[in-house]
Amino acid sequence: RFILVIFASFIFGMISMTFYDPCLTYHLNNNYEMSISKASLFFVVPIISYFLILQILNFLSNNIGHYCLMSIGLFFISIGCYCTYPVPPIPKSLLSVIFGLMFIGIGGAPIFVPGLLALSKAVKESKIDEKTANDISSAMNNLSVSIGDLLGPILGGFLATNFGFKYCCLFISLIMFKFFAFFFIYLI
Repeated sequence: RFILVIFASFIFGMISMTFYDPCLTYHLNNNYEMSISKASLFFVVPIISYFLILQILNFLSNNIGHYCLMSIGLFFISIGCYCTYPVPPIPKSLLSVIFGLMFIGIGGAPIFVPGLLALSKAVKESKIDEKTANDISSAMNNLSVSIGDLLGPILGGFLATNFGFKYCCLFISLIMFKFFAFFFIYLI
């Protein structure tokens, strides 16, 4: 069962990392009068923060463990989604949007990297040899990332079109926070 929880964390993590793809440029253009070329630079922020956190991920994983680190990643992503369209008490500014996107990137690495190791370990516990377990966990990781990568922009575009980008970010943040709580409680 824990294999499915890790699999779901990959899907939810990827959804939260891609939901803003169809709407962020429009949001920045309308609310901050930013050109499309300048707004496109905001898509680099989560990638940079993802790679920066990778530099200390091994240290963190060794000190607090894979599952705790995944929980922290889910929490950071839920906060990041909330900040992407800042609502009170967070001030509405470009800096808040940047911090939100940074939190999404910072939260992504602890979900996917330790998650893949935890998934492989969980599959090995099913009495499967190490090579096959690694193949299965890699395939599950690729499948979950593809599912999340497909659903994220669709869900984000649907919510932003029908309810506005503000409520889209709030909804995704709420879903991620609920999944974080479920994941954390499941660990206990």
